[in-house]
Amino acid sequence: MRNNEEQKMPQDNKDNSDKREKILAAKKKLKKFQMARAEGAAAEGGTEHRGSPSGTNGTGDTATDKEEEADVLSRELKQLKEQINTQREQMLEENRKVRGELQEAGRQAREQQAMVVERNAALEAAQAQLKQTQETHLEAIATLRKEGEEAVATHQTEAAALGTELSTLKAANGDLRTRNSELDAQVATETEARKQAELRIGELEAEVSRIAKLRDNVQTNCNELQAAQKKSGQEIKALTEERDKAQKRAEKAERHGSDLAAQGDAARATFDVERDTLEARIAKLEVEAAKNVAQADETNAALVAEKRAGEALEAEKQKLSAEIAQLASDSEAAAAEYRAAAEGQRRELEAERGERAVVEEAHKQAQASIAALEEKSAKLSEELQIQAEAAEQTLTELAQEHRSLEQAHHQLDTAHQRLGDQHRRAIASTQAWLSELQAASTRHSDELRELGGGEPVA
Repeated sequence: MRNNEEQKMPQDNKDNSDKREKILAAKKKLKKFQMARAEGAAAEGGTEHRGSPSGTNGTGDTATDKEEEADVLSRELKQLKEQINTQREQMLEENRKVRGELQEAGRQAREQQAMVVERNAALEAAQAQLKQTQETHLEAIATLRKEGEEAVATHQTEAAALGTELSTLKAANGDLRTRNSELDAQVATETEARKQAELRIGELEAEVSRIAKLRDNVQTNCNELQAAQKKSGQEIKALTEERDKAQKRAEKAERHGSDLAAQGDAARATFDVERDTLEARIAKLEVEAAKNVAQADETNAALVAEKRAGEALEAEKQKLSAEIAQLASDSEAAAAEYRAAAEGQRRELEAERGERAVVEEAHKQAQASIAALEEKSAKLSEELQIQAEAAEQTLTELAQEHRSLEQAHHQLDTAHQRLGDQHRRAIASTQAWLSELQAASTRHSDELRELGGGEPVA
C-alpha cells in the first residue's frame, strides 16, 4: 500500500507540473493577446487621427484576426476546461480511491490492533495461568518437602527409640547372661554337692556294712540294744519328722519357683545339718555298739530288731538320696527354665533387631523417595523456568510485533495526513487556477465584446 502511495505521489506531482505549464502557456497567450490588442488599439487611434482612407480596411482586417484568435482562444479555453474537468474527476476518483485505501488500511490497522489486544489478553491469561500453575507446583513441592521432612523426623525418632530399646534389651540380655552364668555356677555347685552327698552315702553304706559285721558282737547286750533301739526309734521318729519337714520345705520350694535357688541352698544346708546329725547319731550308735559287743549274745532277739532298724536306716538313706536327687532335678529344671527365659528374650531381641532392620530399610526407602521427590521438584522447576522463558520470549515477540504494528499504523496515519494535505493543496491550486481562468475568460469575453461592438462572442 505504501508503494502504491509512493508511486502515485510522483504522478500527482507530474500532473500538477503539467497543469502549471498549461496555465503559464495560457497566461502567455493572454498576455500576447493583450499586447496585440493594445498595439491594434494604438494603430487604430493613429489612423483615425491621420484620417487615412485605408484605415477602415486595416481596422476590418485586425478585427477579423482578433475574432479568429478569440475563437482559437475560446476553443483552447474550452479544451482546457474539459481537461481541467477530466483531471479534476480523475483527481476526485484518485482521492476516493486513496480515501478508500486509507479507510481499508485504517480498518486493517484497527483489526490488527484488535488482534494485538486479543493476543495481549490471551498472553496475560496464559501468564496468569502459568503463574497459577507455577504457584501450584511450588505448593505441591513445599508439601512434598514438608511430608518428606516429617517422614524423616518420624523415622529418626523411631530409629532413636529403637536404639534406646535395643540398648535396654542389650542390657537385659547382659543381665540374663549374668544370671545364666550365676545359675550355671549354682548348678555346678549343687552338682558338686550332690557328688559329695553320694560319696557320703557311700561312706554311710560302708558304715552300715561295718555295723552289720558288728551285729554278731552286739548280741550279748540285747537289753541295752533294746533300750538303744527304743531310743533309736525315737530318734528315727524325730528324723522322720525332720524329713517330713524337709519334704514340706522342698514342696514349698517347688511352689515358689522364683526363690528356688535360695530354697535349694536352704534345703541343702538343712540336708547337711541332717546329714551331720545322722553321722553324729551313727557315730554314737557305733560307740554304743562297741560298748554292747559283750552283750551281743544276750541280745539275739534284739538283733532282728536292730537289723530291722538298720534296714529302716537304709530305707531312710534311700529316701534322703531320692530327696537329694529331687532337689538336683528341681535345680536343673529351674536352670532350664531360666535358660528358656533367656532364649526367649534372646529371640525377642533378634525379632527387635529384625524390626529395626525393617524400619531402617523403610527409612532408606523414605530417603530415596525424598531424593526422587527433590529431583522431580528440580525438574518441575526447570520446566517451569523454561516455560517462563518461552512465555517471556513470546511476550517480547508480541511486544515487538505490537510496536511494529503501531509504527506501521503511525506511518499510515502520516501518509494519510500527507495525502490529505496534498489533496487539499491540489484542490486549492486547482480552484485558484480555475478562478484565474474564469477571470481571464471573463476579461477575454469583455474584450471580445468591446472588439465586436458590444455583441457577445459565442
